Amino acid sequence: MSSPRPPAPWFSLAISRLMATIGGACCGAGALLHSATAAPSPTPPAAVHLLVPGFRVDELPVHLSNQNSLRFAPDGALTSLGYDGRLWRLRDADGDGLEDTADLYWDGSGISVPVGMAWTTHGVYVSSHGKVSLLRD
Repeated sequence: MSSPRPPAPWFSLAISRLMATIGGACCGAGALLHSATAAPSPTPPAAVHLLVPGFRVDELPVHLSNQNSLRFAPDGALTSLGYDGRLWRLRDADGDGLEDTADLYWDGSGISVPVGMAWTTHGVYVSSHGKVSLLRD
């Protein structure tokens, strides 16, 4: 019987970055994973960049709780789906470039634990517990 193959060097680096990101919240598992990996690389890991230079993230001034999916509708409107099944259409009411108003598009009836949506020209498909629903305006 052959001995297990040691993990690839990228695996060790990925685990190190993961543990650094979560701040050692799983220190027992981290120690176990770290001891099973190869020796650390002599060069420090590169910084993780989330955005391309010149881009920025702005928080929308809309207060919706437990949202799990954001998609643009075919007409360009930003929509948000919540775990409660409600689908919101977000719009920029004051012209500053940020969506600041949420109008209810679907009240959530018939949808249980939605996990995603996809817009088409026919409406929006919502995947939920045990089914996929097509919602039309």
